[in-house]
Amino acid sequence: MAERAGAVVGLVATQLVPRLDREGWSCRITDLVVGAAHRRSGVATALVGAAEEEARRRGALRLDLSSGEWRADAHAFYARLGFETRARAFTRRLTSPAGGR
Repeated sequence: MAERAGAVVGLVATQLVPRLDREGWSCRITDLVVGAAHRRSGVATALVGAAEEEARRRGALRLDLSSGEWRADAHAFYARLGFETRARAFTRRLTSPAGGR
């Protein structure tokens, strides 16, 4: 979580995932959010850095994330941080059971 003047301005959420092709873990960034007024100020870079530091501390072999096809600015940002396009993601939306989200 990133704060400025006592207010939350961004957050990163991660999940450790066991690797099935080798012994070890991957760390997946599941969410990276920065408030509009704080974008392009280093908040996202610091959050990704914190995620990487935690991933290394936990013994992860790599750091992964997904980004929507329409997010060209985000893709350029991730490339500047050293991320590479290595896979293609597929999504299938599921309908919720009655009363679910």
